[in-house]
Order: sequence, then C-alpha cells, then structure tokens
Amino acid sequence: MILCDVIANTTAKRLGLNAILITSGSESIANTFDQAVKLCRSHSILREENRFLRDVIQNGKQKTVIFDDTGELFFSTLPATGYDSVIQTLKKESISCGEPQQSFKNIEGILYSIEGFSLPFYSRHYSVFFISPSAVPLAISKYGIQYQNRRDVENSFYNSFYNITGQPGNLQADIEQMIQTNLPIMITGEEGTGKGRVAGAIYTQGSLRHNALITIDFALMNDKTWGFLVNHYDSPFNDNNNTLYLKNIDALSQERQRQLLSLIIDMNLTRRNQLLFSAVCQQDGALSQVNIDFINKLSCLTIHLPPLRQRREEIPTLANLCLSSLNMSLAKEILGLENGAMERLITYDWPGNYTQFKRLLNKMMVLTTMPYIQEDTVTRILEQEAPPAIPSTTIIPDLNRTLDDINQCIVHAVLEEVKGNRSAAAKRLGISRTTLWRFLKE
Repeated sequence: MILCDVIANTTAKRLGLNAILITSGSESIANTFDQAVKLCRSHSILREENRFLRDVIQNGKQKTVIFDDTGELFFSTLPATGYDSVIQTLKKESISCGEPQQSFKNIEGILYSIEGFSLPFYSRHYSVFFISPSAVPLAISKYGIQYQNRRDVENSFYNSFYNITGQPGNLQADIEQMIQTNLPIMITGEEGTGKGRVAGAIYTQGSLRHNALITIDFALMNDKTWGFLVNHYDSPFNDNNNTLYLKNIDALSQERQRQLLSLIIDMNLTRRNQLLFSAVCQQDGALSQVNIDFINKLSCLTIHLPPLRQRREEIPTLANLCLSSLNMSLAKEILGLENGAMERLITYDWPGNYTQFKRLLNKMMVLTTMPYIQEDTVTRILEQEAPPAIPSTTIIPDLNRTLDDINQCIVHAVLEEVKGNRSAAAKRLGISRTTLWRFLKE
C-alpha cells in the first residue's frame, strides 16, 4: 500500500499499484493512514472468510472438483492420491452448457453420485462438480436397482434393434405429447416388445433427462434390496427430480404390491419424480389386476406396444434393416432371404416378439455361408423354437387344501412336465413368465 503525493500517486496507478493520495496538513495524513488501515482490515477479513469457506468445503460430506474452460483442474477437495480415475472421469464429463446435471457413475467398483453445473468467473466458465460415494452397495445394482445417465441410455438405444427398426405407428408423437406432463406413464405389451427401450426414449426426451434414470426391476429384487428401497434414507424414493422406471410389479407379493402403491401415494412420488411403469400383458392384451390398480389409482397415461405378429406386413422391411446392421457387426455379406425363407418369417407367430426376432436372425446369419438365407435354414431354426410336446395328463390336486396351495401344486406339476422350461409352462398355464415367477417365489 503506497501513501503518496500527486506525482507518486499518478505513477503508482500507471504501474497498477494500490495508492492513497496525501493532500496536505496533518488531518489529511491522519485520514490517509485511517483509510489504509481500514482497507488492510477489509482484505484481512476477506482472507479469513476465504479460509473459512475453504474449510467448510473441505470438511463437507460431498467433495468438490472444479475444472476451467480448458479442462484443467482448478480446485479439488479430493485427497491428493488415489482419485486419479475420479478426476479423469469428471474431466470427460466437463459441462459446456449451463444446465445442471445429475448422474451416477461406477468408478473402480464404487458408485458415485455426481452433480455438475457451469459457473462464470472473470469472463470464463468453470465446470463445478459435487461428488459423493453413494450409500447404495454395488451389489444392489445387480439385484433390481440400476442407475444410468442420459449418455448411457442414448448409447444403449442407438446400438439396439429398436433404433434400427423405428417406433411403431404414432408412438413417437404420443411420447412427445406425454412428456409435456409429469403424469406417470404405464407401458404395456407382451414380452419382447421393447418396453424398456420406450422407457429410455421417454427419459431422454423428458424434462428430467439431465438427472438420473433409476430402473427398479422387482423380478430381480431380493428381500435385502426391498428393505433398502422402502426403509433406507438413501433409497431412490427419497430423492427428487429423477426418472424412476418400475418394472415387473407383478413379481411382488400382494402385500408388497399394496405397500408399494401406498408408498408412492404417501411419499408423493408422482410429483417429486417422473414415474414410468411397464407391464407384461397376455396375447389378448389383458393386464393383471395389480397393473390395472396402479393405472387407475395413480392416473397413469398408457402406451401399448403391439406384438410383432400384428406388424407382419413390416417384417420384410424389419428383416432387411436388421440384416444390414448384423452384416456390419458380424463382418458378413448376407444380401437377404429367399422368398420362401421370408414367407416363413412372416407366417411365424413370434411369441417372443422383437427380442426373439433379432436373436433368431442373428443365429440364421451365423449359420449361413451363402449370399441368401435359405428356407430350410429358417425352417430348422423356427422348429427348434417350438416347445416340446407335452403329454396329456390330468392334474388332480387335493381339494381339501387352500386355493393358494392348489395353485402352487398345479404350477409345480406343469413345470415338472415341461422339464423346467418356464416359457413353456407359462404358455400352457396362460400366464406371463413374470406371474409364473411370482408363483414360484411364494
């Protein structure tokens, strides 16, 4: 700090130095020193405040990492060693726009919750990340709960069969209208119709696409995961502004179905998050009672995905599109299918829908060594898909037992007859595989 006369003051300012002008008289000199002391005290307070805020940030549960607009690390509260992978992951995620984003990342076996946004500072934009290890064990991600961000979902969709073949009918137009609201959405369809892909499309186009997509699959859930979901403070149900995709509600027991519906209503989940449901329907389009209850009580919008057999006229186009994609991935040059081979695909019933369609086309291409897939190749592969013939037997359960016990007896008897083939058992019983799974779990 320079206390000086006019000439020195002019020189100091030209050099970019702080200076206080002394005019004349003892009173002026006293005022000048008083200003200097006050300015130094102000700077001292700013330094202490800066140190205090740094200590607060350093001791917070969340760690803070900041990159400048060139991608260089500007500030970090992470320990100096052991976090190189975290830093490199965040560097790739550096945000160029001002929209806040939330995601979950598995980095070297640890699931991290990451919130990021852009802040201006001295005419530059800095990417700020708040990061914390999630309390969700990674094992739970294997048993029914999966975290994805927008990039993960988009990559999965763009590499999928559903991106190649396109959405049926006016589905895209319906999605564009539905995402304008925050109402829950129920996606229905037979197994293999791509309900998960449609849920991903809704998420990536919705207003919460910058936050996480959390998929909860009740068919994969064990008791420990269920306890975490309904009781733990770090449950996805306690977070806000995410997209929750709830699959296979039928797989829950009736008691847990009621508990889940009650939790959704009591915790006001439909207002705090975007809720997506998917339900497997029978070949006649019928839904289970539990799915109907969820639709009615939560005022769900509904999307129904038609089975492949209702799009038979599109099968030649779908097949050619799929073959083009498989040629690239398998490094082959299959030009198409013989007329008879295509006719077999068109007339086949496709109980597994698009999932089965892609799997079998993949198998046909692997087994084909000629420019065109032959009719006998298609016939042989489709015949292998038919369930084995079931000998006609009459199951007579003990009628002195409860209805639940009788149902269990019939399910296990049919499953034994088809040698454990759950798809064949579900088809014979006229129920979905999810419902069969629930019977076996009880």
